Amino acid sequence: MNLLPTGTQLGKLELIEMYDDLLGPKCFSVKNEHTQRYMVYWSGDYDEGSCIKWAYIPVTKPLLANLLNNQVSFHDAFHQAAELYIASIYSDGVGKAAKVERVNGMNKHLVNLPPLDFEIDLEEACL
Repeated sequence: MNLLPTGTQLGKLELIEMYDDLLGPKCFSVKNEHTQRYMVYWSGDYDEGSCIKWAYIPVTKPLLANLLNNQVSFHDAFHQAAELYIASIYSDGVGKAAKVERVNGMNKHLVNLPPLDFEIDLEEACL
């Protein structure tokens, strides 16, 4: 199973940094070929583990720095993001292509976003 979706409106993504990798990746940042950066949070495993969903929000360098320094909470950044996407990545044997959907106020409650107490410990991050 690939970690990043391909062939979607987010563009060709490249991993920048991994921040939380407890029992598999949980939080990381990526950028696309246009240098748009996204913070990514694990939203959960679905369909008996054959699909992993990831929440994506666009971030600027200052917002990314504020998130990593705990000056802005991950909870607030994801819950208040003007743009929020959910990427569904399927296991190789399932035969489904990755898809990315924009989340709005009507369906935001269906997505697992960072809890209030989610923080990154930069000393333990896989930078």
